[in-house]
Formats: sequence, structure tokens, C-alpha cells
Amino acid sequence: MEHRFKARSRTSDAATRDEILYFERMGFATWPALEVESFEGWELRFADGFTGRSNSVQALESAPGGPAQLIARIAHCERRYRERGLSPRFKLTAAVRPEELEQLLAERGYLRLSPTRVQAIELGDTPCPPDPRVCLETRLDPAWIEATTRLNRLTRAAVSTWRAIVERIERPLFASIGIGAGTEAVGLGALQQDWLFLGAIATAQSARGRGNATALVRALLAGAQQSGARGGWLQVTEDNRAGLALYARLGFQDVYGYWYRALAP
Repeated sequence: MEHRFKARSRTSDAATRDEILYFERMGFATWPALEVESFEGWELRFADGFTGRSNSVQALESAPGGPAQLIARIAHCERRYRERGLSPRFKLTAAVRPEELEQLLAERGYLRLSPTRVQAIELGDTPCPPDPRVCLETRLDPAWIEATTRLNRLTRAAVSTWRAIVERIERPLFASIGIGAGTEAVGLGALQQDWLFLGAIATAQSARGRGNATALVRALLAGAQQSGARGGWLQVTEDNRAGLALYARLGFQDVYGYWYRALAP
């Protein structure tokens, strides 16, 4: 599916609704929840509480009805998340439907959390130079899981959920620098349509400042280009200054922003 995005110099709600929906729906596929429930045009995603993206309501479609019906829909979502021991959480963008949802959530005590930028880069026809330090695989290696668990500081309880999510990715790319306990950096790519999603990029504290993250991203983009992808995209929180600086140097540009509204536990 051919799609072009309008690059922006900062997080902006000026992205078209079609642009936002395109990337949001790719995100559902590239970072799959363990379970999804559809309810009156909304999607309720569940993954044992691991990551906000996989444990939040995606409110992208409207349903008939007035304020009372909307409140009932929110209450249904709250009940379903609490039944699983999770705090009710909505992922919001400028494409949220209905448009008055965020105001109503705020009135119900939902806090605004984790403002995040969705950024993308188009690869063009010039080949991306791979980095010989990076090992790039399409098959999941237990050693990669171990290194990713360690470098991303995942809790023991989160490891099984993390692995279950990764195993659901249809076209993965696994990147690493180093071997076994000496692995210095890891990253994950997920091909969907003609774009590569990049995530879970982490570097060992002792190996920072050596260009490892840059090498990982470039290698993942090179691998994606060889597979026919026309661009790469990622999500980076607004408080991640190092990540924002890295992706800016590599040429990523903002497409739109998202954030969460969540009730306290």
C-alpha cells in the first residue's frame, strides 16, 4: 500500500486523520497484543500489563449515541480492565473518536501520561550502509531474548509476556552487537506492509558512547531496505532526549504525537 507522510519539525496534531490511522493500524500489527476485544468501534488490547500500547483502549471509531452512551462505553472498558487487574488506559491521538472523549476522560479523573512522538524516515533509492558490527537475524534466538531482557531491564514477570509478543510478530528482524553475556546492544525490527517498525533498542551502560545505537538503527534500516521496505518508523517518548537526538541525526522526522489517559491504580 503506497503511502506518503508529511514530515514535521516537531510533534504536531496537524497530521491528517488518514496518516494517523495508517501508522496506528500498522502499530497494532507490528506490536501485537496477546488478546484484543472489539467493542462498539473501539479495540481493547490486553497483554498482562506489559507496555501501554498493548494494554489500552484504541478509540479510533465513533458509534451512534449521545453522552450517556459514551459514558456507558467508557464504564464497560473500565470494568474489563479492572477484571484483569489492570488500570483503565486509553491511547489517544488527534484521530480519537469521538472527539469529546479526552475531555470526558479528564473529567472522570484520568491523568495524561507518556506523551510520545511517532517519527518516520523514507529510505529512497540510495542503499543504506550496513554496519559489520551488527548481527541481523530473522529467526528468534534465545540468546537475543536473554540479552534484550537484560539490557531493557525487564522484570522476571514481564519476560514471558515480552517473548509471547515478539513471537507473534510476523516479519521480525533481530539485531545485536556482541555475543552472549558480552552483548553490548540489541534492537528489534518488525516489517509491516512496506514499512519497518523499530523498537526495544537498548545499549549496555558500559558500552554507551560508542555509536552502538546508531549502528543498530542503520543495520535494521539496511535490512528493511533489502526486504523492499520504503521507510522506517518508531515511537519515542518526549522525555527521551538522547533518543530524540539520535533519531534526528539519522533523519527521522515527526509525523504525529500520541499520549495516554489512565486512571490511578
